[in-house]
Amino acid sequence: IREDAWVACADDGEPLAVGGGIQLRPHVITLLFFATPKMSDVFPYITRLFKTRHLPAMEQAGAHRIECITLETNAHAHRWLRVFGLQEEATHKAFGRDGQTYLTYSKVIDVSAIDA
Repeated sequence: IREDAWVACADDGEPLAVGGGIQLRPHVITLLFFATPKMSDVFPYITRLFKTRHLPAMEQAGAHRIECITLETNAHAHRWLRVFGLQEEATHKAFGRDGQTYLTYSKVIDVSAIDA
């Protein structure tokens, strides 16, 4: 696994979710997340860990933009991204393999506040 990704497992070691952030462009982090239906078992822990540890670490490392592209119909993911301070930014028609619409959510950090 990459240093910038993590795996959440059940008590028996079964992987439930993989997440993280990858710097695809300088100071721009693209979030990734994949989960099994059993992810709900660790959802509160993942939310707390990501909000209090991973996102602040990305910002402290100099990220000025955190973004995620998600399927338009995934309302649960959209609510979750808003918990982390991301806002809907763009619509991508016919973006998916079968012509589905996707949305970009992003959080733009004021870099002038970081340098102050």
